[in-house]
Amino acid sequence: MSYPRLATRIYNTPLMIEPGKAEVIEAVFRAYAEGRPDSLPAFEAKAQGAAPVPMERTDHGYSLSRGGVAVLPIHGTLVHRADGLDAMSGLIGYNRIAAQFQAAMEDPKVRGIVLEFDSHGGEVAGVFELAGQIMAASKPVYAHANESAFSAAYALAVGAEQIWIAQTGMVGSIGVLMMHVDQSQADAKKGMVYTPIYAGAHKMDFSSRAPLSDSAKSSAQAQVDRLYSIFTDHVANAQGISAQAVRDTEAGVLTPGQATDIGLANGQASLGETIQRLQDSFAASFQGYSRPSRASSERSNTMTTEKTPGQAAATEEQLTTARTDATAAATAAAEAKYPAIRT
Repeated sequence: MSYPRLATRIYNTPLMIEPGKAEVIEAVFRAYAEGRPDSLPAFEAKAQGAAPVPMERTDHGYSLSRGGVAVLPIHGTLVHRADGLDAMSGLIGYNRIAAQFQAAMEDPKVRGIVLEFDSHGGEVAGVFELAGQIMAASKPVYAHANESAFSAAYALAVGAEQIWIAQTGMVGSIGVLMMHVDQSQADAKKGMVYTPIYAGAHKMDFSSRAPLSDSAKSSAQAQVDRLYSIFTDHVANAQGISAQAVRDTEAGVLTPGQATDIGLANGQASLGETIQRLQDSFAASFQGYSRPSRASSERSNTMTTEKTPGQAAATEEQLTTARTDATAAATAAAEAKYPAIRT
């Protein structure tokens, strides 16, 4: 295991990850770095349940439903780049996800994609580039939190047209953190004294061999604040809500109901239901798909971000009617442009 390389991905670098998961990762790293891996609890693999709908495996890392929906799993800690060995440690690289996503875009059998999340987030580097690729998709994309889509994972999820959450799932943790470890006291107990010789006032700002200086902490906070602003603006723009509404979550994790109420998700659904929803949305099969605007998408019909006093929530019957009307309109437009096509 390359401890120095892993340390640079844990300490003194901005992370978009749920804090509890960050603590677990740091604890595991420290146990190995200190030569006490036996102190860690034994790993127990979870049995995988049956597929919610009939799926066909492909060679590109995603499964394909009979209705043409590719299900791309995004499970584990997200990192900028990962190889096969990293994947064995529960890491998944944005580079790998991007390659699988592009393969699905180019696969003629794929009519739409469901991104299936079970991730507490991970590295900042690379996340917004991948989110941009998802938002620019030439085919419809839905996201499903099964069970978690936190921080960087949620940044990817909002690139989809719709976000659905498992009954026991959660989303959110929209925030940025950075960890620094000061091991100078531990070094002193071992009789070790480090004397840095350097040029440039900030060269040793984040050295683990000395306490974090006030100027270094201010610099780190400024970097975290800048990335937090980018993150919250990204979510606000993608979801069609205010950046303040995103900030008001205070990086908390949200249940399906909470996320839906404030405009961060479409609602609760199983993975199978999410796949079926996407299949049902295929009004016509033709080239030239155009991503719907936030104002006209189903997301706007399934949630209200700002309710006036006394305003009643839409009934299921009204939502069904709205979805039917939207599908009919899309079909009519497609048939007008492509007369030979019939659904």
